[in-house]
Amino acid sequence: MKIWVVLIIIITSLTPCWADNDEIVAENINRVRACIKKNDLPKAKKILASDFDKYVKAYYSGNFYNNKETVIGFYNLEDICLYSGLISFIEGDYKKGGEYIEAAVGLINILWGKSWHDTLNNFIEDNERIFSKKSNSMKARLYHMVSTVYRAIGEEKNELKYLKKAYGLNSNNFELIVSLGQHYFLAGELETSQKYFLKALTLNPNDAQPLSGIAIIAGIKGDSEKAFKSIEKAAKIDPNNLEIRINHALILYMDDRSGEAEKLNAETIRKFPDNKDHLERVSLYFLLDQKKYREAYEIVKKISGKELTSHNVLTALVAITYAFNRDESRAKLMAKRMVTEYPDCKKDEFLKDNWFLRRDIYKKFKELISQ
Repeated sequence: MKIWVVLIIIITSLTPCWADNDEIVAENINRVRACIKKNDLPKAKKILASDFDKYVKAYYSGNFYNNKETVIGFYNLEDICLYSGLISFIEGDYKKGGEYIEAAVGLINILWGKSWHDTLNNFIEDNERIFSKKSNSMKARLYHMVSTVYRAIGEEKNELKYLKKAYGLNSNNFELIVSLGQHYFLAGELETSQKYFLKALTLNPNDAQPLSGIAIIAGIKGDSEKAFKSIEKAAKIDPNNLEIRINHALILYMDDRSGEAEKLNAETIRKFPDNKDHLERVSLYFLLDQKKYREAYEIVKKISGKELTSHNVLTALVAITYAFNRDESRAKLMAKRMVTEYPDCKKDEFLKDNWFLRRDIYKKFKELISQ
């Protein structure tokens, strides 16, 4: 009996610390909503910046539990990031907005799991009310921001749904048009993708993003002259853009200039060491997709002995590359490693979550892991 009394006292004494901080952040989010409604963005940003530093950074740095000032019941961490991202979109800072969205999605996945739909639906409903009397241009920025969240989560259908909503409200927003081009490119609808990239170029002829998109589509279609003209122009405009450098290398691979592509990739890895696995993964997928197994094999020989921890799909692609090159023992070894490190790869959801594994490539992987 005494033990239960002590436990009740302890729990009761701890609860206000969690509840008070959680209520503070919830109230701050309400204040942010009110500021957005009144168009007082500087005040909203100030509130969010303070909470981001105090709670979100503390969570990601591992200091979340070390300071009783930052104890919080988790329920509003993702809202801090979502609203920070929304304000960045309203102000036209899409790069910064994307960074906040990535942080929000990370928190949603960690804290909410499969119930993230409710979290996002509540955010959308709240802001549709707030934006109900705002201009179509402002509403379009809200929906563009929401589409970017869905893209980060991997919900392509909902991403397109909100992109279309945004486009219906503002069909001349450059960044929105580029996002539509990127969506349709990833969906494999090259003609539609090209249409949006070309429209973006009519609004801004010297922007690197749509030029890069036009270039990679031209390369896939076999129009090398157009591909190189566009990608070289894009690279000149924005020489330190990672995705443009990746596309440049892919176009070189398509033109059977693998030596130049590998040289560019090596230079890119030196510039962006933290993105090494991403670069290798994209290159491998593309080469497999183009049935350039020999070139893929050359990449694989350099990386298969290293730690492949930052993205499980890279391990899968290594195994598949060995398989396509009839190096069965190494293919089985990498497939076994993949299953050990990531058992969920045996589930059908793996294909859905990793859309870039084309079905025939995925079939080859399924054969490997079933042996």
